[in-house]
Amino acid sequence: MALTGRRLEVDRIATLAVLPRESAMVVVGDPGSGRSSVLDAVSNRVSLPVVRVGVNGSESRWPLAGVTSLFTALDDPRATAHIAHLLQAGGTAAAVTAGLAAAHDFLDAVHALTLPPTLVLIDDLDRMDAESQELIAFLAGRLAGTALRVVATVRSVPSDGPLAALPTLRIEPLAADEALVLARDMAPAEANDGVLAVLAAETGGNPGALREQLAVLTREQLTGAEPIVLPLRPTPTTEAIAALALGPAAGRDLDVLAKLALVPVAKTTAWDRDELDDLVGAGLATVRGQSVTVRHPLVRSALYWRMPARDRRAAHAELAAASAETDPRDRESTRPKSRPITSSRMPSSL
Repeated sequence: MALTGRRLEVDRIATLAVLPRESAMVVVGDPGSGRSSVLDAVSNRVSLPVVRVGVNGSESRWPLAGVTSLFTALDDPRATAHIAHLLQAGGTAAAVTAGLAAAHDFLDAVHALTLPPTLVLIDDLDRMDAESQELIAFLAGRLAGTALRVVATVRSVPSDGPLAALPTLRIEPLAADEALVLARDMAPAEANDGVLAVLAAETGGNPGALREQLAVLTREQLTGAEPIVLPLRPTPTTEAIAALALGPAAGRDLDVLAKLALVPVAKTTAWDRDELDDLVGAGLATVRGQSVTVRHPLVRSALYWRMPARDRRAAHAELAAASAETDPRDRESTRPKSRPITSSRMPSSL
């Protein structure tokens, strides 16, 4: 299947491979955004040799395991010779010191020797041990003028982390039309186009989440013969995105966001404006005019289904009462709804 909607990202990374003054890039994308697929496309696109480095998450507790895998993958005796140097010290601090010395030695070797142009692709660098992340960032930032180029994918780049100094390329969610094209490619031929449009929108342009939803829905739901439930029930990618987005949120902000997740759109007049401003500032909510929504539909999905049914009903009643105080017509909008989906009939939310 052709990669949908990532041509610019693939072009940018492929260009890096031939630029003399750039040596590294960090590709940032949410879980399910297609980071690995982008690297696959780059591997097929470039003409120079490609070295892929996979990350075993279970090795993240072993200092320097990741950078050892990198040196081994280069399959060059001059690189392999430095592995023993990396593992000389037993303690973490000593290991990093030894690693930095080896990194300097390796850089000297790379600059002194004529190596074939090589593109190193590291998938999920942020799952490596912290010491390897630091050393690889050190190496990647100093390879200009050599034949090596390093591209690594991560879920996020902390501003105080070792990767913050490297150039980044953000993989954004697919546009609505691109997500619909992808849904059509992945779905059974008999799937209803209206259903696919809803799934594309409710998964927020995330290819991984879209694939998972298509896998769990029944044939009757995909063809529009039976209704789908909105917000969509969480899948592993949904939970991973929610965990990443909600990590900084806590206390009152999280409580307000959970209640806001009960409805697809709410009126700002029913909410404390300072609390909404805090959520907007944290990138968790969006305000347009007099309306406010949870910014990411997958975060809304996770929050909605985490709340027990009894609590949801009580919160719905509370929202209805608060909305009715400002506009009696809003009482009906907070009640759960479900309807079959056809190509001409779009769903409302639970």
